[in-house]
Amino acid sequence: MSTTRSNANLNANLEEKIRFRAYELYRHRGGEPGRALDDWLQAEAELLRSRLGATPLSDAPAKRVRTKRNGK
Repeated sequence: MSTTRSNANLNANLEEKIRFRAYELYRHRGGEPGRALDDWLQAEAELLRSRLGATPLSDAPAKRVRTKRNGK
């Protein structure tokens, strides 16, 4: 198998896992529409961290940390 084909398969597999995790996040918060990008980015970050061995995935969504900006 060529390196290009192997990379394409890895990328497709990662994308499918991100899609599935984003859907889990969507369902966990009650299917509220309008936050698809937030769900996708959170799922992507979780999966990439887990691939690097930094944080194991759990069944519950990761907690989002909100910070105050400019005194707001």
